[in-house]
Amino acid sequence: DLSKWNVERVATLSGTFWGASSFTSDLSKWNVERVESLYQTFSAASSFISDLSKWNVARVINLQSTFNDVSFFTSDLSKWNVARVTNLGSTFQQALSFTSDLSTWNVARVTSLAETFKQASSFTSDLASWNVARATTMSFIFFGTSIDTSTLCGRAWVESTATSKPSGIPSSPSDICVPCSTIADLGAVDYFCA
Repeated sequence: DLSKWNVERVATLSGTFWGASSFTSDLSKWNVERVESLYQTFSAASSFISDLSKWNVARVINLQSTFNDVSFFTSDLSKWNVARVTNLGSTFQQALSFTSDLSTWNVARVTSLAETFKQASSFTSDLASWNVARATTMSFIFFGTSIDTSTLCGRAWVESTATSKPSGIPSSPSDICVPCSTIADLGAVDYFCA
């Protein structure tokens, strides 16, 4: 049981539980506010199901492969502050049960979206309002999901120059898809609704 571990001075949790396929400890009360990297933290810890909804990840820069191959993970991450994150590559790859609403995540600094949701077969969140303007790669981002790429009609998706951009993205921005009122809540009115 690691639930009472004091990790408040830890700066990286990279690979901490990588491959711990039977790991099920409750980490919901961990203070991770100083952590900058969650690279592969739970990768291949296929039984991990702890609630991480209240984790303060405001300093995190790297979320690459954090929940890769975590089959039963269903924690609500909708309120995570990911504004500093630059790498979301493979973050939820093969997280088969993951369904959290990530529509309001601020991904404006993210450069890698490669395989972010690859084979996360239950994931259906509406990401049309994501500002992916800085993303340089999106290879296989939605491979094996039921995400309808035709709904990704925010200007950042449409005008993205990322390599391997998903097919099916509309060729011109549409305010009907992402109402300016919704975008205003994300603080991106000038970018999307200009």
